[in-house]
Amino acid sequence: MANAHIFFRTLNTPKSDSDYATSTLMSARADSDTHTDLGYSLKVNQQVLAFDISDYILESVAEQYENNVIDIPVPTSDGTRKINKQENGLRSRTLTIKGIFRNKTDSDIEKLERMRQIPQVDTTHKYGVIGFYSPNAERFSLDPDGNAGYTLVNTTIGYMGSAKKRYDFMVTLSFGGTVESIGG
Repeated sequence: MANAHIFFRTLNTPKSDSDYATSTLMSARADSDTHTDLGYSLKVNQQVLAFDISDYILESVAEQYENNVIDIPVPTSDGTRKINKQENGLRSRTLTIKGIFRNKTDSDIEKLERMRQIPQVDTTHKYGVIGFYSPNAERFSLDPDGNAGYTLVNTTIGYMGSAKKRYDFMVTLSFGGTVESIGG
């Protein structure tokens, strides 16, 4: 899968600002484009972890959608077995992203580490500050705003092989906001 981004937004980089309207624009910003947010100076282009075909490969994206339906056992005097169902909407919607850093660079691993350490919501992005973009997986792409976003639930980073040049990773993102209904 090529040309994918995992990124985060801050109060100073909302998608409503034309300079930061997309993760591609954020990634292309000069090193001099910094802001003080989250208690430290931050380069905007360091908010985007970009994947391409060569060295940073996004291998798979999988969604897990879980309804919140509760089984309610009902006792009956005649011994009949019965279970009622209670519909409680959506329990969770998560995205699991797996990939490889083929030629390990500490700065890219540091981007992922920074993403997992930042506050996952703020006053502008109340459902999550993490975004995901891939033209090959558009149904999972989401740029966080006041209506929807992802939070980073967990990350796994490890190396593969005897030479520490191939690092694999797994990221789990949790959706927050309103899920749009299908159909009409």
